[in-house]
Amino acid sequence: MTDVWSRIIPFFSRPWFGPLCLAMIATITVSLALDPAGDYPAQAEGPGLTVDEIFNVDLGAKLADHLLLGDFPGAIQTGQMLPDHPPLGRLWLGFFHEMVRLVAPPSAPHAPLIVAAARFGSAVAFGILVWLIGWTAARWFGNPAGWGAAAGLILMPRVFGHAHLAALETVLNLTYAVAVISVARTWSRPTAPSMRDALLSGLWLGLALLTKIQAVFIPIPVVVWVILNWKQRAVWPLLVWGVTGLVVFVCGWPWLWLDPVGHVWNYLGRAGERSVIQVWYCGRMFADRDVPWHYPWVLFATTVPIGLHLLGLVGVVTRSPSPDAPTSASPQISVEWFLLANVIFPLVVFSVPGVAVYDGERLFLIVFPLWAIFIGRGVAMLWRYLEQQHLPRWSSITLLALFLAGQGVGLRQVAPCWLSYFNLTVGGLPGARTLGFQVTYWGDSVTRELLMETAKRVPADTTIDVAPVLHPFQLPAWESQCPPLRARNLKLRPFDNAAPSEFLLVYYRRDYLPADWQNRPTNYRPVFEILRQGTVLAGLYQIKRP
Repeated sequence: MTDVWSRIIPFFSRPWFGPLCLAMIATITVSLALDPAGDYPAQAEGPGLTVDEIFNVDLGAKLADHLLLGDFPGAIQTGQMLPDHPPLGRLWLGFFHEMVRLVAPPSAPHAPLIVAAARFGSAVAFGILVWLIGWTAARWFGNPAGWGAAAGLILMPRVFGHAHLAALETVLNLTYAVAVISVARTWSRPTAPSMRDALLSGLWLGLALLTKIQAVFIPIPVVVWVILNWKQRAVWPLLVWGVTGLVVFVCGWPWLWLDPVGHVWNYLGRAGERSVIQVWYCGRMFADRDVPWHYPWVLFATTVPIGLHLLGLVGVVTRSPSPDAPTSASPQISVEWFLLANVIFPLVVFSVPGVAVYDGERLFLIVFPLWAIFIGRGVAMLWRYLEQQHLPRWSSITLLALFLAGQGVGLRQVAPCWLSYFNLTVGGLPGARTLGFQVTYWGDSVTRELLMETAKRVPADTTIDVAPVLHPFQLPAWESQCPPLRARNLKLRPFDNAAPSEFLLVYYRRDYLPADWQNRPTNYRPVFEILRQGTVLAGLYQIKRP
């Protein structure tokens, strides 16, 4: 028995073990709350169906079908249908969509696309990301940092919320973090990066580029850090790294094969050709290119629990508590500063006048997982302080666990509308609304509960007005994904002020609603509302009759 325990205890102390436990818990927790509209009624409800999900699932499922059948020409043709984003993220979601529909079909199959099934792909990507971030922090700063980093990432409500969506953000978080960490880990040895290191990290760069355009932020911090540390010795590794990333990017996206140079430029410049997106910020409406420079900094500061930010700041300003932390050959820029640069640089880019930024934290969500490493480092420093006070080990564990658990209160209070979370620096969700922040932006507050109440309270065969409608396919997607609406033949249409329907379904994206609807729609009475922390996020309303 002694031999058994001597083997088990070292197993528990390995740096990957704690983060793996938390990653498994995170994956299971997210997976049990994915249903947006009633396809899996026995499951806990997830966020409502967001505007972009149906596109991702449609393209991803088609790509997966073609590849699984070995129909590569069909996959190439499908990949050319909507080249607004590279294919990797959608393909990931598509594979999980097909797998879940096969293994766990919905209670009443009704449509070729089931968004809830594809959402499982984001849940798995989130679990892998939690493990990666925790394992990285544990290897560098000790096991307490690994537990703290993994827990900190799970307790970020906006990150946790995106993990429930069939969207590209969580898959991008994973590929982006791998690309950055692979450079931080393998390029931080006393000698200049080897060709093998450059090839492997270039592969991860290519996969990040194949997920979403935000991966173009990676090269600048990498080039600056490597050049400052290794001068001319870094030139060839950087070339190998960059070329490898570009080759993987081009080879993995068949749409680029038709006209590599032209389509790359078209892809990079497409953001300037799309329609302007409105942003509600500080009580005013801005075009996405005219948002004040401080928008990303304020959103980052106010959408992570305060205690986690404090731990992250401790992790930034203190020295490493572990001799295992990587050190670079040059004292000019350590690997910790490189990671911090990857947190700061995207925020700086989105602060530049004329650069479009919208949808709250969504475009710069990539910085949150890397920030969790510093949160883990802060936990390690706090753990070391408690040890110096000669507290019993279990007392220290209990204190840290209680502190971290306290950061998850908001996570529970706003569920499943996690994209509406604000921390106490602005007074939570009520304070954010008072200060003029956008409390909901993507339709996720139109939850299963709201849709089921709508089906119960609205007479059958009724047409319901909806506001706002951000895309022509938004309402058909909601109808196709909601069995209760279909069962009662309830139809959705964009709100028409000239000929309003008796019933109105609203979610409060204030920049796309009439000015006099900021509290509740005029001339309507509430039938059912989604409230979180006393703040109305969405609701069903009935017109007032004389």
